[in-house]
Amino acid sequence: MHRGIAWLLAVAAIGSAWWLAGHPGYVSPEQKHQYDHTAKNLNNTPKLYRWVDANGVTQITQTPPKSRKYIVVSTRDDQNIMESTAPAPEPPQ
Repeated sequence: MHRGIAWLLAVAAIGSAWWLAGHPGYVSPEQKHQYDHTAKNLNNTPKLYRWVDANGVTQITQTPPKSRKYIVVSTRDDQNIMESTAPAPEPPQ
């Protein structure tokens, strides 16, 4: 009888620890849907390329320029935000 109670308390302690640790290894259907949606958006985002043309004007295009240095710009479908860089200097007047 004492072994049964000890076993029950051990199982309850392990279950409580698992629950308090945030249920590691368990993913709810809502979490799975969110993970799938996020992964789909990250894989389908278009690449944009930032580069400076011969006139010194910064261009952002969907195709990389030929024979010019460029930076790949990170974008997300679920946000209308691009990584920023230092502000452009004011043009001379």
